[in-house]
Amino acid sequence: MLRITQDTVDELVAVRSADELCRLLLPGGWGRSTRHAEAVELLTRVRGTGELPFSLAVVLVCTSRRWDRVTAKLITAIQDSGLLHDAELNELADAFLAHDHVISYPLAWPPRSGSRSTCTTGPAAPTR
Repeated sequence: MLRITQDTVDELVAVRSADELCRLLLPGGWGRSTRHAEAVELLTRVRGTGELPFSLAVVLVCTSRRWDRVTAKLITAIQDSGLLHDAELNELADAFLAHDHVISYPLAWPPRSGSRSTCTTGPAAPTR
């Protein structure tokens, strides 16, 4: 069982950009939560920040282990919030239907340093 410490909660609350959110979510997230509104609040706070596409942050939040028990509620809340336009909602749906995804991110995000890395995720893909 994953334990959530005050430090991990503080780290989540301190996120100020979509890039920072993606960096933190990529390694696996922070424990479990059934509060889907927490994720929507986080996405609302970081929308329009960072250099990475906001859609990447949304996909990572929706697939994070933290909110995996409330994914359907989370997606409904994202749709209801107006955070994404119709085309972006379609892109989110396509992401869930895809067999694998290629995500490029700076190597420094997970504990390594370097320029960029690419990983492919999906049912048959190795994880990083």
